[in-house]
Amino acid sequence: MMENSFKKAVGVATVFAVLAYLTPEFAQAQRVRSPGPSSLTTVVGSPEEQVPTIDFTIRQGKRIQSKQDLGYFPKAIKNFTFVSGGVSNNVFICGRPICQDGNVRVTKLTTDNNGNISNLRVGINEAPITLAELQSIFNSKNPSGINFYQDVIRFDVTFDERSSKPALVWFVQSNGNNDFIYNLSSLTKVRSIQAMLPSRVKISYGTVKNNSTFPLTVSQQTPESNTKVGLLGLGALGVVAIYQRHQCRKSKSNF
Repeated sequence: MMENSFKKAVGVATVFAVLAYLTPEFAQAQRVRSPGPSSLTTVVGSPEEQVPTIDFTIRQGKRIQSKQDLGYFPKAIKNFTFVSGGVSNNVFICGRPICQDGNVRVTKLTTDNNGNISNLRVGINEAPITLAELQSIFNSKNPSGINFYQDVIRFDVTFDERSSKPALVWFVQSNGNNDFIYNLSSLTKVRSIQAMLPSRVKISYGTVKNNSTFPLTVSQQTPESNTKVGLLGLGALGVVAIYQRHQCRKSKSNF
């Protein structure tokens, strides 16, 4: 009898545990960062010369596919933070001090009939940019690890669903497998991820004049949640309660 009751209690606890881990809100996330200054007080050079700090979380939800792209992940970007010149400057990226959730659109890097990269304009004048300029920009400081003349996958981040202009773009060399097209968590396996802030790019004779391009690192993040812990705790309490009740009945039957 005790064994059956204990099994039932364990079953209840297991259900709560499964609910905790399957709830989308608590799914595993990926933290994405640029190698900029780690402190808001770190200021070297003029704001344009400083490497910006970008920090955000990818929490993938439903993937939507259309004929225009390889995949679209609405509201996949969480807690976006942009620091430049030693202070938070989110307003220059998403238009407000605290950025709303961002959307990710995945496409192949292509060019139009004029040799310019499709659907990408840079700088305050929104000038077109060629593959040669893009390659030169990313190789101007260190080899980027990406050959933009070969197959490249492009990820556009927008914070306004009414606008297709990306606030942030990152690039990944196609490796033939490309799991990251369907599952953004696979970005943790990519060796080189190169990013740019299109609105901040300044091009002069094929070279970039400010730190608007940088590599990104992606790491796995499993945030703990009070709700998740609560569900697991409730399941554990169920085991204890049923066990204590059985012990009480057993003691009474011995009298």
